[in-house]
Amino acid sequence: MNAPAETAADSPVSSPQAITKDRHRLVDGLRGVALLGIVIVNVEFILQHPNAGWRGDTSTVDLVTQWFVTTFAVLKIYPLFALLFGYGLSVQLARVAQRGDTLGPRYARRMLGLVILGVLHAVLFFPGDILVIYAAVGTIAYFLRRLSSSSLIRIAIVVYATASVLWLMAGGALAIMDVPLDEPVSAESLAILTTGGFADVIGYHLLTWPATMLTLALVQGPAAFACVLVGIALGRTDILTNPGAYRGRARRVLLIAGSAGLIGGAVGATLSVNGGEFTALGLMVGFAVAPALCAAYVSALMLMWASLPQFVSRLLQASGRMSLSVYLLQSVVLSTLAFSYGAGLFGLLSPLAGVSLAVGVWIGLSLFAMLWLRFARFGPAEWMLRSLSCWRVQPMRDRNRDANSHTVRADIG
Repeated sequence: MNAPAETAADSPVSSPQAITKDRHRLVDGLRGVALLGIVIVNVEFILQHPNAGWRGDTSTVDLVTQWFVTTFAVLKIYPLFALLFGYGLSVQLARVAQRGDTLGPRYARRMLGLVILGVLHAVLFFPGDILVIYAAVGTIAYFLRRLSSSSLIRIAIVVYATASVLWLMAGGALAIMDVPLDEPVSAESLAILTTGGFADVIGYHLLTWPATMLTLALVQGPAAFACVLVGIALGRTDILTNPGAYRGRARRVLLIAGSAGLIGGAVGATLSVNGGEFTALGLMVGFAVAPALCAAYVSALMLMWASLPQFVSRLLQASGRMSLSVYLLQSVVLSTLAFSYGAGLFGLLSPLAGVSLAVGVWIGLSLFAMLWLRFARFGPAEWMLRSLSCWRVQPMRDRNRDANSHTVRADIG
């Protein structure tokens, strides 16, 4: 991945204000929102058998909870995270361009670090890990970094539209052939996840991760790639640096994209929540409208950011600044609560209780991040990844650092 140093003309950020605190805070806030959405989606597949989820919970409250999560989060949140991943690459490219340095070797080690962390995360805690896919699409995106923003966006549109059409066709075919998406739950696997020890659970994850990884690569891979490219293009503007200058545009995007995304997400959730032969079609409808909801989420936070209560914005920023650590710790905490080597909650919580637990875990980890960042420059996982990418141990504390400063952490988001 060696490459010549970026020149000023190749810099993805066209304005000095792109390295200001405003963008750091809003981008970190968006990462915090994405992390909240991720844990709300993932909790179902940690607390329940991944082949079944909460499909057996059919009370009105249960179904409404699942409908809301599917409408607003399932297949809708990772595109936001991927967008910010691409945005982070833009920031890195801008910095090396200003220094006249080269990013290639350091970025290659960063992607390798994501792969290592992703494999450990998947095997030890949650097979639905996304870091390996991010490393793959991030590597491809790096080689496309010199393309114009319009070219990047065109490629993104073609990739996402093609994936949406193919998956909608597949979902429609399954519905016509009356083939349910639900997979059988074996008594053996259920016993392992319910009563097995740590080694037993790891063994199960090792067996299931390849199939899970393949599914994620086929569904989430094209979406992540497209959104990373859009994120790179977004990083070449001051939209998130100076959101106040784009309030009119943000309102229009929120109205148009939000309406389309909400309608499509609601239709998809209605088709998929009850299970059966329409499950896949419903999920793919949600997949197709995910970019619209992603744009709406970005626009909504742009409009609300200045008026958010200070504690809420600080909570979002802290979570976002430690996005890699919080992402991994969410799985560590929930897995410990779920399996018998911890609290043994597996299969015991309803959808509403599970989502409430997920929100509580996010709040707790965000508070932890706020405390940690008062004394440290990086989160623990960010520190490890940065040390690997720089090929030297990074100081965890900086005594000359302003305790209230905010810097872009592009390690994952």
